[in-house]
Amino acid sequence: MLAGAMVILGSATAILPTRHNPEGYQPLGGARFFLATMLGEMLAFGTLVAIAVIYRRRAEIHRPMMLLASLMIISGALGRCPYIADFAVMPPLFVLGPAPVLGALFLVLQWALIRAVSRWYALGYSAVVIASFIFIIVGHSSLWNQIAGAIVP
Repeated sequence: MLAGAMVILGSATAILPTRHNPEGYQPLGGARFFLATMLGEMLAFGTLVAIAVIYRRRAEIHRPMMLLASLMIISGALGRCPYIADFAVMPPLFVLGPAPVLGALFLVLQWALIRAVSRWYALGYSAVVIASFIFIIVGHSSLWNQIAGAIVP
């Protein structure tokens, strides 16, 4: 229930500032691109939490999905860390770069500690990386610019 509220409130929180202050998002690729990224993150977060809830009695699936759901919504916090701007070579990586890198670090740490990788984490992580690329493609598409034009001036 809390995750559902987070998806709704997170989506509203993404829409309202981009609508009322689109100029402030120019360093992040523009308001429409930023909106596509944030709404995509909310969709991915909600999907991962839904999978985790469905499989809540299977810890080998539930735990990695919850960790990945958390990674999906941590991009804003990671983007505000010092030196992240040096990490990103183009605006989408400010938002989408640090979280997948942290997810890859978790994958490497798991392998280093137990000499095995969770199949479910690896599968979910792959989906998160693919989704991040899809957010970039959608955010720059003309169809998205038409749709977002109804929200962001």
